[in-house]
Amino acid sequence: MNTREEIAATVPDELVERLHQLIEGQRETYLFKDRLVHFLIRYERYLANTPKVTRKERRAQVSRLRDKTSGFLNALADLHDDVESDIKFQLNELTHEERWEGFDFFDSDQGLPPDDETLEQVRLTCERILEVCQDEIDHLDTTKGVKKGSLNPSLDQMLIDLAALYETETGHSAKSHCYRDETVEDEFNGKFFQMSKAFLEEFAPDSFSTPVALGRRIDRVLQGH
Repeated sequence: MNTREEIAATVPDELVERLHQLIEGQRETYLFKDRLVHFLIRYERYLANTPKVTRKERRAQVSRLRDKTSGFLNALADLHDDVESDIKFQLNELTHEERWEGFDFFDSDQGLPPDDETLEQVRLTCERILEVCQDEIDHLDTTKGVKKGSLNPSLDQMLIDLAALYETETGHSAKSHCYRDETVEDEFNGKFFQMSKAFLEEFAPDSFSTPVALGRRIDRVLQGH
């Protein structure tokens, strides 16, 4: 997370002045900038806590890990005793220097280093992985059907914040100043739409795919505000 000073340094005064003039803001521009910086701080915080994978993909990955781990454990269990003994012998050779490092051959009270325990550790690790994978799948099953939240809560919060700022600065409804207008290239118009688009293009250009998608999202987000 960036500090407030670092974020403030990324907000050019020229952009602040342009947005302030665009909406005919009433307060001092330094106060306007201060709110924009605050919004960006909150945006970073929300973004950091936004899930990076969908429930479907999460389940697919966890299931794949569970199945592969189970298969590996089955392969270990199916090893013939002679094969397992050979593998343990080779592992002992592989880790010989590491296990015998620092051993004092002149200290008769010192016990011999233990044999390599890689296979035993791997079995235990795989059993633990299986347990947490199953716990995760059980959790996904029990929460299935729970009402889904926004897939982009950081963007939604930013739009709510910008709307509050717009209304404070202008005394007008943000929602009423974002509307369909098929006579313009973006297919949406209004001072709040233009302000939001310009701000997001500068600081979160990947947060929306097209101006139309942004306009529709603004409409949807502001429906309940």
